Amino acid sequence: MLREAMRLRLIRLFNRLRDLDWLPILLVRICIGLEFFESGRGKLFYRLDGLIEDFERWGIPLADVQAPLVASIELVAGLCLILGLGPGYSQRCCPASWPLPF
Repeated sequence: MLREAMRLRLIRLFNRLRDLDWLPILLVRICIGLEFFESGRGKLFYRLDGLIEDFERWGIPLADVQAPLVASIELVAGLCLILGLGPGYSQRCCPASWPLPF
């Protein structure tokens, strides 16, 4: 009798935990989104000149165009991840801002 009651409690507990399987995904998405958002905001509003200089030093073509574009994509993609709007947006946009190797 005691074993059966314990088994039923465990089943109920696991069912409740299964109902919360979306929670870790949400937390990871928000944490990564905040990281991208803050990184893009910092680059775009506080150290854009330094980022342009870094891009020029690395030999990235059109550094004065690429740097704000990359920082903007980081900012917008982070915001989209936080809000849950098209999580694949950042994956589709980022390669467009990478310099072509040829």
